[in-house]
Amino acid sequence: MKACLTAIFLLTLAGGALAEVVNLVQTSTNDADGSTIGAVHSDQWLETAQTYTTDAAPMEWSGYRFTHWTYSSEPAANCRDAWGRSLNPVSLVLYENTTVTAHYLPATLDSDGDGVPDWYEIEYYGTLANGAVSDTDGDGLTLLQEYTAGTHPLYANATQEGGIAYADSNLVTYNIAGYPTYTLRSVPAGNGQ
Repeated sequence: MKACLTAIFLLTLAGGALAEVVNLVQTSTNDADGSTIGAVHSDQWLETAQTYTTDAAPMEWSGYRFTHWTYSSEPAANCRDAWGRSLNPVSLVLYENTTVTAHYLPATLDSDGDGVPDWYEIEYYGTLANGAVSDTDGDGLTLLQEYTAGTHPLYANATQEGGIAYADSNLVTYNIAGYPTYTLRSVPAGNGQ
């Protein structure tokens, strides 16, 4: 009787009663020479058909700067926001064994010699095709000026009447508990990155 119950249990397991589990590996690489670096690393076994989010790759790590994420599974994903900048972290639906790679470049590398580090150009454009004098957002600031000012080269900075200048910023957290209700929106959508 015990052998019969064991056989039924094993058949139930083989019949798909449990979700399939696959391997998700997160790693990081120095794209200048292809070496693996330790900025990001994890190795997990997770259920398929679920959405998972990577760790947030450190923007700076041991003399390197983050540029973008890629992953090995299909379908290939665009790991960039609506403006073209690299997302960090990224989310994916897991169907098969997958390796997710955070790409880095040496912080001072400027292989095209235009004064703008390669990591900055790759993070925002995915290419080194834009020179230091390009103005891809049409705001009158060159790519070199955007880099130096720490502004987003794909989103136009503006000056309003009265001399008020504004530019995009990093995420700001604030507590509005007990105060009037505010509606926050991004125009155009996706500008809150």
